[in-house]
This record gives sequence, C-alpha cells and structure tokens, in this order.
Amino acid sequence: MILTDCHTHTRENVDNIVRVCNLSLGDTGPFPSFFSAGIHPKKIDLAHMGKDLAELEQMLKYPECCAIGECGLDQFSPFSMDDQKECFSYQAKLAEKHDLPLLLHCVRCWPEIIRFRKQFHWCHVWIAHGFHSSPEMAAELLKHGIIPSFGVSLLTDKRNASAFVSLPDNGFLLETDESPLPLEQLYAKAAELRNRSLDSLKETVFANFRRIFNKSQIIRFNSITTKNN
Repeated sequence: MILTDCHTHTRENVDNIVRVCNLSLGDTGPFPSFFSAGIHPKKIDLAHMGKDLAELEQMLKYPECCAIGECGLDQFSPFSMDDQKECFSYQAKLAEKHDLPLLLHCVRCWPEIIRFRKQFHWCHVWIAHGFHSSPEMAAELLKHGIIPSFGVSLLTDKRNASAFVSLPDNGFLLETDESPLPLEQLYAKAAELRNRSLDSLKETVFANFRRIFNKSQIIRFNSITTKNN
C-alpha cells in the first residue's frame, strides 16, 4: 500500500512511498522522482527577482516537477507584503499556466491568502503546507479550493488534531516537511484520530494525492501503485 508525502525535504526515493521533495532554485539534479520548486516568502531576492523567476520556469520543464512552492505570505518575512504578493502572484500564474498545484507557506496571513485567491479567481488547487490552525480555518480554506496538509503537529496539538478530524475524506493531505519522524508513524496517528484502519487511510490520502497532483504525473503515480501492490 502506497504512502504519500506531499511535502518533504528528503530526497531519497523509497519503495512504497511517493514523496514530493522541496528543492532549491537552480538545482540541476539528479532529481528525486517528484519535486516542487518555488520562491519562499522569506527568501525573495529583490535584486535578482527576474533571474530567480527564470530559473523557476526552467525547473518546471523537468518531468519530475509536479508542484510550485513553497511560496506564499509570511508576517515574519523581512520583505514587505507588497513584495511578497508580487512574487506570490507570479508563481500562482505559473501554476495556472503549467497545470500544477501550489504549495503554500503561510504564517498569520490566511485571510490575505483567501482574499488573494478570490480576487484573481485562481482555479488550480492550492495546498496549505504545514497547516496549523483551527477547524474553522480549515473549513474556510477548503471552501476556497485550498487543501490543508497536516504534519507532525497531529501528534501533540489538540486543536490541529481537531481540525484534521473535522475535514471530509477528500479534504486533506499528509506531510513530513523537515521532521525526522517516520512517515508510517504520522499515518498511524492520523488513522487513530479518524478512527480508521491504516490501510484505509493510506488509500484515502493516495486518492487525494492523485487527484490534486493531476498533471501527466498521474500516469507515473498509477504505475508506482501497480508496481508496489
């Protein structure tokens, strides 16, 4: 049974795990089977914005690239909100152009993210990487086409666990981000919280993963499933 990790910094390819590894701009490989790339709101280089955006477009040409991000808005970024929004807007446009999901980094800016999405009528799915907020915010994001992705905070944060169990089966993903916690342990806790068998939860998350990461990579996801089952 496949385990899916929608956002990680681990490059290693492992049987029975489909990972989307977050890479830095300019990385030339060898690449993991699936990766994302983007300009983080804390790593905007105003003097070289054009160069960075051109590098991002180049990385999108690799078949292993299946998402844009992390990108988004962060109240603790050293850059102005206007500069962050400009950089974010460009990446959201790329996601639409290349038929890719967007992996969001958001710190205390969810209302702004929602307004931004409504203002420009973006169609593609956005993923709330490392979601860590209330059940009410989780429901609000889902209403606007933003899928919460949950990580290791499920093991310790009761409010985040409440948000997780409040969502419908088609409304969440799981991720490890930079945590060394084994992915299987995160899935075990998630299954316990939702009162589901581990295999059933794996099927649910993998179905969500395939639906959201719906570019040509869907063929590769299906081939991995066939090979490993």
